Amino acid sequence: MTGGFEQAFDAAGVEATPSSMRKAMPGYNKPKEQAITNGAKVLLLVNPDSGRGAAIIAQAREAGAKVIDATG
Repeated sequence: MTGGFEQAFDAAGVEATPSSMRKAMPGYNKPKEQAITNGAKVLLLVNPDSGRGAAIIAQAREAGAKVIDATG
C-alpha cells in the first residue's frame, strides 16, 4: 500500500489489506474478489482498467461494498 494511504488508515484505526498487481497479469481481480468474499466494506481502486475494473466494481456493489476510484 502506498505510504499516504497506509498512514491515513493507520491513523484512523481502519484495517486495510493492500493488494497490488499489474493490470496485465492474469488473476488481476483475484485479490479483489477475495476481499469481497471476505466481507470488505470498501474497495479502493487505483487506475482500474475498463473491462476488469468494471467487472469488479459491479461485483463489489452487488455485495454491498462501496467503491472508491482513487485514480489520480
